[in-house]
Amino acid sequence: MPSSTPWFEAWRTVFLQVQYPSDHEFLKHYLACIIVVSSEDPDPVSCVQTLWSACSASTGTGPHQLPKWFFSPALQFHVLLHDASSPTADSSR
Repeated sequence: MPSSTPWFEAWRTVFLQVQYPSDHEFLKHYLACIIVVSSEDPDPVSCVQTLWSACSASTGTGPHQLPKWFFSPALQFHVLLHDASSPTADSSR
């Protein structure tokens, strides 16, 4: 779709790059956090906890700091990634 007003397209791009989200707006708010851990990690539960702590510690506390979560506590999705071609994979299949 051709843009009829190139100045507006440029303004909108810059505006969305520098605009900080307000408490009542939902631009640039995070909805969820996906944490992926390898199955070869010796302690995957501890690794998930460490990654979630780092993720929640990065939440901006001031009015002009990013990121902001859509709601608190944020949704968490945990993925345990297993490489079947790994030498440590079970070969008894």
